[in-house]
Amino acid sequence: MFNAKTKKELKFKSVEEDLLILFSEMIKVSISKEVFISLEEKTNDTIDLILDLKTCELIVSNKNQNKFKNPNFVKILSAEVDEVIHRQNNKNSFVIDKLKLSNLINLQFSAIGKDEIINKIIIFLQSISNKEYGLRIKLGEVKVRDNFFCELSKNKILLEYFFNFFKKEVFEWSEKFANADSFQYQLIADFTNFILKDLLLTLSKEEVLGLISEVIKIKKKEPKQNFYYWYKLNNFIDNNLSEIVTEDWLLYQMEGLQFNWSSFLIDFIPENKSNEYLDSVNGFKNKLVKFLKKGIVFVSKENKLSTRSDVLYHKEKFSEFLNLLELLPENYKFFINLKDEFGLTPSFGKEEEESLKNLLLLKDFQQSNKIIFENLDDAISILEMKKKYFS
Repeated sequence: MFNAKTKKELKFKSVEEDLLILFSEMIKVSISKEVFISLEEKTNDTIDLILDLKTCELIVSNKNQNKFKNPNFVKILSAEVDEVIHRQNNKNSFVIDKLKLSNLINLQFSAIGKDEIINKIIIFLQSISNKEYGLRIKLGEVKVRDNFFCELSKNKILLEYFFNFFKKEVFEWSEKFANADSFQYQLIADFTNFILKDLLLTLSKEEVLGLISEVIKIKKKEPKQNFYYWYKLNNFIDNNLSEIVTEDWLLYQMEGLQFNWSSFLIDFIPENKSNEYLDSVNGFKNKLVKFLKKGIVFVSKENKLSTRSDVLYHKEKFSEFLNLLELLPENYKFFINLKDEFGLTPSFGKEEEESLKNLLLLKDFQQSNKIIFENLDDAISILEMKKKYFS
């Protein structure tokens, strides 16, 4: 939407400074649209020109202004009726001199209205990110939440500007920072995942994919990976960008990433029940297992297993766990966490019985497959003691 001259003038450092340029662009767009007229019968008085920042539309009004108190309504000009608007043949219809209107607005803005109007636009921009939850990042002087771009969807000028500002930030973060512990560094990547659908409002699919590629560079530097982040990203690509990527494009981009062992276990769904969400999750887990076998993704080196984990007493999950162990290299280590066995009322029931049986199987597996389970003997001893005294 921006022409070459406007693109060159925008700096994407200070929103306040860029709004001096953007305001003129919004006026051009709003005047090119239908101007909404909201006038009393009497028109020989002063009228107000109001810009609706949500829709980038102009409203001419001399009515009670209470209806225009929301932050998205900004009064940009007061003028005499005859200067810009004329009644036609004594009927309740009007003609607007759009050229004169545009000149008056720009003259008023240049002469005395800059600071006040820019401040009101900033207040509006902050107001649409006032919800109490969700991620928030800073673009210049404006802090925006993940609803921000959706709220601007009908104002193509502000939408394009802030998307370009956001793109600039993403590309700079992916190039500039190597510190994976930086909160801001991780935040901008997580924020992108929240607004992927909004990105399609103004960017081409190729541009969105390019942005995702930069975000992947950021996410891959994080020391711990979240399975569900990548699952959601894969869903978005499959549902929106599949025609411009090769099969399993994202999985190949994930080369070298490590995930917790549970990310590779298929969730059990009873045969007589359907679960669309778990089917989708399992589909991605199956892909992870496939790429684990290819040596593209890996199981994390630091893994814990609780004695009360359902993996130990659930038949199908334990079977999946054994299948995963077969794929792990020699001397791979699990730490069995015993803390859940203390501080609780001692009991030994069906689940504990199954867990004990499977811990004994793991002992045999450990000896034959050289997988190391720290605290395994202690875990077995504790459950055998519970069986003796509390079953």
